[in-house]
Amino acid sequence: MAGELWMVVALLSTVLSNIYCGDDESGPRFRTEPPFRIEFSNSSGAEIRCTADGIPPPRMNWQNREGANARDIPGIRYMRSDGTLVFPPFAREDYRQDVHDTLYQCLASNSAGAIISKEMHVRGVVQQKFIPQVYDDYVIRGNTAVLRCHLPSFVREYVTLDSWLIDEDLVLKSTDIEDDKYTVLSTGELIIHRVDDSDGKRNFKCRARHRLTGELVLSPTTGKVIVTEPHSPMGPRITFSQSQVRADEGSYVRIPCVSTAQPAPEYRWLKETSSGLFPVIEDHRTRVTSGDKRTDTVLIVTAPLKVTVIPEHQTLNIGETAVLNCSVSGHPVHTVTWRKDQRHLAANSRVQLLSRDVLHITSVRREDKGMYQCFAYNDADGAQGTAEIKIGDVPPVLLITHFLDTYGPFQTLSAISGQELVLNCPVGGYPIKSITWQKGGIILPLDHRHKISSTGYLTLQDVQKAADEGEYTCIAKNPDGLTASGSTYVSVVVAPVIDAQYFPDTITANEGERAKIICSATTGDPPIRFKWLKNGFPFVSTGRVSINLLDDSSVLQFRKVQATDRGQYTCVATNAATSTNMTSQLVVNVPPAWTAEPVNTSAILGSSAWMNCSAEGFPTPSIIWRKARESSPGDFGYVTSSPRIRQYNNGSLVLWDVELSDKGFYLCQANNGIGAALSKVIFLNVQVETAYNKSADVPFNGNSHITGSSVQYKMADDTWKGHTSQLIVSGSDSTAILRALHPVTTYHLRVIAENAIGKSRPSGIINVTTQVEAPSGPPRELTVHPTGDQSLKVTWKPPREDARHGRIQGYHVGYRVYHSSEKFQYKTVEANEDSELHSTYVTGLQPFTKYEVIVKAYNVAGAGPQTDSIIGTTLETAPPTSPILQVIGTTSNSINIRWEKDSKDRSSITEYTLHYRHDDSMWQTKKLRSTTDRYTLENVKCGTRYQMYLTASNSLGTGEPSPSVTTRTKGAAPMPAPQNSFVTLNSTFVVLHLDGWQSGGCPILHFNIQYKAKYQNQWTSVPDRIPANREKTIVGQLTPDREYIVMVTAHSEAGVTQAEYKFRTLPLQYSSESTSLPALVRREAELPFHRNVTLLIPVVVSSLVLIIVIFTVVVCLRKHTQDRRGQQEYDSQKIAADSLLMSEVSQKSLSGKQSINGSHYSSPTRGQHQFASSKSGEQRRTDKQHEYAEPYTAYPSSRQRSDEGSFATIKRAPPRSGSMTSAYKTGFS
Repeated sequence: MAGELWMVVALLSTVLSNIYCGDDESGPRFRTEPPFRIEFSNSSGAEIRCTADGIPPPRMNWQNREGANARDIPGIRYMRSDGTLVFPPFAREDYRQDVHDTLYQCLASNSAGAIISKEMHVRGVVQQKFIPQVYDDYVIRGNTAVLRCHLPSFVREYVTLDSWLIDEDLVLKSTDIEDDKYTVLSTGELIIHRVDDSDGKRNFKCRARHRLTGELVLSPTTGKVIVTEPHSPMGPRITFSQSQVRADEGSYVRIPCVSTAQPAPEYRWLKETSSGLFPVIEDHRTRVTSGDKRTDTVLIVTAPLKVTVIPEHQTLNIGETAVLNCSVSGHPVHTVTWRKDQRHLAANSRVQLLSRDVLHITSVRREDKGMYQCFAYNDADGAQGTAEIKIGDVPPVLLITHFLDTYGPFQTLSAISGQELVLNCPVGGYPIKSITWQKGGIILPLDHRHKISSTGYLTLQDVQKAADEGEYTCIAKNPDGLTASGSTYVSVVVAPVIDAQYFPDTITANEGERAKIICSATTGDPPIRFKWLKNGFPFVSTGRVSINLLDDSSVLQFRKVQATDRGQYTCVATNAATSTNMTSQLVVNVPPAWTAEPVNTSAILGSSAWMNCSAEGFPTPSIIWRKARESSPGDFGYVTSSPRIRQYNNGSLVLWDVELSDKGFYLCQANNGIGAALSKVIFLNVQVETAYNKSADVPFNGNSHITGSSVQYKMADDTWKGHTSQLIVSGSDSTAILRALHPVTTYHLRVIAENAIGKSRPSGIINVTTQVEAPSGPPRELTVHPTGDQSLKVTWKPPREDARHGRIQGYHVGYRVYHSSEKFQYKTVEANEDSELHSTYVTGLQPFTKYEVIVKAYNVAGAGPQTDSIIGTTLETAPPTSPILQVIGTTSNSINIRWEKDSKDRSSITEYTLHYRHDDSMWQTKKLRSTTDRYTLENVKCGTRYQMYLTASNSLGTGEPSPSVTTRTKGAAPMPAPQNSFVTLNSTFVVLHLDGWQSGGCPILHFNIQYKAKYQNQWTSVPDRIPANREKTIVGQLTPDREYIVMVTAHSEAGVTQAEYKFRTLPLQYSSESTSLPALVRREAELPFHRNVTLLIPVVVSSLVLIIVIFTVVVCLRKHTQDRRGQQEYDSQKIAADSLLMSEVSQKSLSGKQSINGSHYSSPTRGQHQFASSKSGEQRRTDKQHEYAEPYTAYPSSRQRSDEGSFATIKRAPPRSGSMTSAYKTGFS
């Protein structure tokens, strides 16, 4: 009774401890979360830490932009054991955009839930040399000058201004509060207020710092402020402003506004509010440092984002309501999204977003348990908050059916393929010595995916349907050798996987076209249900947009795409296992449409003229202005920007100080490459006032009338000797127009005046850089190649260097059906400065159709001339799509497969090719007829894993291969024979019965045998392979009464099995003459007596023993003559007993069933364990009607225990008193 009470107490404590551990479980939370943005140079590398807390401690991982695990790439990227993602320094040629310029997220998960970090933008930068430059600025005395530190575009994003040096002495930094003279902006510009002649004598240099490497570079040349004299009154003109200024909340910000005018302009600031414009009042926080011209600047004030989900912890009972509030601080906030256990949260009738910040869950279910996260993002920052929902359990009710029962029945379990499964062995009783697991009679673990804890938990990592589905048995053993077992069936369900090949990240369609998004599940147990979301909310089909369901696919089809269809579309595929989803961005291209259509305009000579022109569309249309070269509209030339002419970002064209030459026809064109460009011609009329006054300062003429002036100019790289051009103007002219200059070229200019006395000295040199013009030449070497029945590949080279007129920003590729009246459709391709050859694919074309293709280059000034058109023809059809391959059955030497052709593929197929191989072999191929859809692959290896895939071909080539499938032929590695039937013992040899081994379904090819004495290290091998058809073999020349180990290795196509057998040879005196020796032993008897060691040694030893015995008997007889009679009786009895004992041992040695009643063997190679049936010394329960497995109480066995691991052993019992007999106990080892 006391023992039973103790077991009840142990059972109660175990149950209560499990309840406590469950309540103590908590989901992961980040202790160190990666930043929103990380940038590093290739010379330094980067280490990004990510740590999380939780109970149990969470596992850490990283994923990339596509959601795949960021696997280790030697020398490029790896993850340390503490969760740190490491990017080691790399060479320039090792740069990979998919690794060094992408998004990453850190993942943490444990049994309570999973969380994911905010997006981390990683950018690795290849270090490049750079040289900052400072150029001169021309400014009227008393106005404001702006000097810029010019940086190459390829480093501009990573290099910031460190300081300005004035005459190598005064150092100004952007952190300095501006004084009355100088202001340094955070963007690097140096503003010089109230310029006078002394400013023109100073030299200015800038020093730039690479913020990733810390490298400081000083500009090699100096910039100067060229101070000019005002000659006449001039209205204000804004020369420098910033359309957008960003500043952190609480920081100091400067908003520049610089203009030029004569006299010097006055400034007035206004702030736009919801009620209108109000003057900016100076106070201790706001100060106006320096119209009537107006410019607008948007001030964006940012504050770090912080997200908190309230409440952070909730424990709810099933059926209650959960509410989570996402509190976001900081600004701006562009998007707010929710996730559960790392997955995007899909709203439904029960899980709803009442607003962007409130998540409401009605009638909580058990699957709602887990980690919930709210994410907030803007362009420069991101943050997330985490909350955990726990489900409260009903208090347990203990049901004691038997004091020694296990405390929980096994049930059929479901596991999800690719995930982790943990099995518990609910065993009761005390004490428990060991818990083992079997699957299909094979002892686990089988491979690295199986983990068994000391407490008996079996963990299956990366569950696979083919390998892991089946019955699992838990066996518990106590120190007395008693066992209890229970079984459960694990059913592996395969989660749906959406085919990313048909579900791209981005789908682009023009307005009015047809489009479709295909959501196809390549794997997953049926039935699979599909659901669509748009921007995170359930999407319902309309008359124009339909959802079509096929067998394993769902197609979202747009009959006529509209701009309102733009957004993110998510397909959610659900089956009994789980749900998975993928999201695609639908981009709708919209041709341009007027928002401010240009109209005819009039302006007074000398005033300003505004011509508005703006359009909307997607992509945003570019606005280009042109002016008719003649008095009538016809030949238009590009309008280039100058100090007097400026085109704003909104498309408006502004002319200051209008001249009579500005009068004429202007063309505004809006184009975004979608459809036909939008354009309109307007007329600018310049009106002249009836009278006006104009004064000018006449330069000193040397007291002699100036008869003429010579304007000399050359390119900056040329010398004044031999490369100078000049323009002669009359003495009455003070202006000159230089023509036939090259665009984007720096010129040096000087003027020489002439009167009756002679020529003056040259004036100071003026540096002038001409503006950018549209390319004057077309791209070169245009070619077109068909790549399919609906696509063409277009390749070309940039225009000649002298015809580019600035950096080429991209190309417009136009195409249309040959000889059709349709307008060209254009595709815009960005220029790649690192490559001389450019290419793109034109898709969505008609099969076997001729297309006319042109290309033209464009820069910031507009597009250049187009190439001559070239003709390309699409293919009649394309190589077929390979079908989906399935394995429908296997035998030990054949594999049955079938396949199904893609119903959407209308291409003809001439043949299929099956590609297959087994592990560690080369790929083999088999040609199959196109008229069949199934095949049996024969003569394959037994019990072997095979990989195979299928390709389809026609006259145009071979399509992409189908996804590979893996299968295994039936059969297993050999199964060892039980020791009691495998080994027959003798004193100097043993007989091994090879026919006791089982094939496992695959024929055994041969055996290898090795043996050694128990305490020796070196094995002795039987020289030859033993064929599988030999029933038995002999291991001879053994020492009597000594322990040996024989290791037998059996080979088959399915694998190799090793088993060890331990035994002790019989003592020599126990060998019976009646023992029937095998043929090999009989051969030894036929040897001559003096060469037969087996006979010679026993004879010699026996002779010596006989002599000693006789001598001892004689001595005893002489000393004890009075006891001779009693001694004779005693000797006769002893001899009779010895003879009887030897006879018994000889008989038992040759009886396998009597000599060994129980055995245990194992294969170390395959981890197999087999148990022989026990005949005595152990009781096992056979009542299968009871739902619990019970270890029975029994008296302890008297046999010796030995921990021999998993090797097959024969256990020897201690010697019995009064006898030399060796007996073998039955039972499990």
